[in-house]
Amino acid sequence: MTSYRTILEGPESRLMVENSLFIAWGREVGTAQELRQLKEEARARYPDATHHCLGGILGEQILGDDDGEPTGTAGVPICNVLRSHGLQYCAVVVTRYFGGRKLGIRGLLDAYDEAARIFLNTAKVAERRDGILLEAECEYALGEELCNPKAHPEILILSKEYGAAMKLRIFVPLEGEGRYRSLLAARGARISKEGRGFY
Repeated sequence: MTSYRTILEGPESRLMVENSLFIAWGREVGTAQELRQLKEEARARYPDATHHCLGGILGEQILGDDDGEPTGTAGVPICNVLRSHGLQYCAVVVTRYFGGRKLGIRGLLDAYDEAARIFLNTAKVAERRDGILLEAECEYALGEELCNPKAHPEILILSKEYGAAMKLRIFVPLEGEGRYRSLLAARGARISKEGRGFY
């Protein structure tokens, strides 16, 4: 996988169904531990809610949690919404305040699906690309050239420091790695650290 789409942020969304309140929110997660933390955060935000259900996609892993709702009626529809939006490495939590009326299997499936959709329709989504993180020291002329998004739209400058030389943290997509390593070497830049990841 060279790129994926994920949730950056978004406002909570609310949905009323037969007097039950469904509150949905979510964000990017990278591990099952972060997914569990998201659920704990939901419990802390809404300690008196009846259910805190979630769906998450971590690469090939699709993880749903019905939190006491009938099996497959909450986590599965939330995961299906994430998949239909083409999202990866993110999760949506839907908290339910029970309104006194049972919704039935079909009603629960529809409510959790709709709550997740409403949230995702307002959430900011970003594409993460696979690439190389380089920390480099270079002359100011090269540093300023690299910081010009019109000259180098495919790279991302994560930070810059000024001193005897300019120090840059640069994200380079995998497909441009060779070209930028050559450019840095040809212009006398020194790469002090590197790593790989999605940015």
